[in-house]
Amino acid sequence: EGELVPADYTCLQTAVAPPYVSSTALYSEVMVKWEPGAEGDCAGQFARWEVDVQQQQCASADSCSVVTDWSAATGCTNLVSRSVSECKATGLQEASTYRFRVRHVCSSTNLNSLWTTSADVTTKLVKQPGVLFSFESWTTNQFYVLFNTSDLETSADPALEIRVERG
Repeated sequence: EGELVPADYTCLQTAVAPPYVSSTALYSEVMVKWEPGAEGDCAGQFARWEVDVQQQQCASADSCSVVTDWSAATGCTNLVSRSVSECKATGLQEASTYRFRVRHVCSSTNLNSLWTTSADVTTKLVKQPGVLFSFESWTTNQFYVLFNTSDLETSADPALEIRVERG
């Protein structure tokens, strides 16, 4: 009869979740950035970064509820290089609030990191530029039309001047 010998167990260390995830709102896009955590025993087994998005409905900064379940963020897939630490989530709704989460995925999925979640971020509302028309008559056969499409948010002041002549 043989003696029962306990199995040799080795504790594996999972990848460490990114220490932070930040997000910067654009109009229907959000730049998501993160700092990679330690690889642990996932070293040499990095598969990809996984970036998910969840839409929120917020009555105030402290009171948000979930609108959509977590799903892969469009524009933030196929992130197969560990040195990549940002992506642009696209296809989002304007003037809507989102939350993002990121994790390190290993080829041995039991070594995946936990998720790190960003603060809520609200996409911007695309404003139609203010258009001002100004007509200045120079002679009976020609006049100028000035279109001013200043962007109130950036203080840009592009203008287009058109000269119209009667032939």
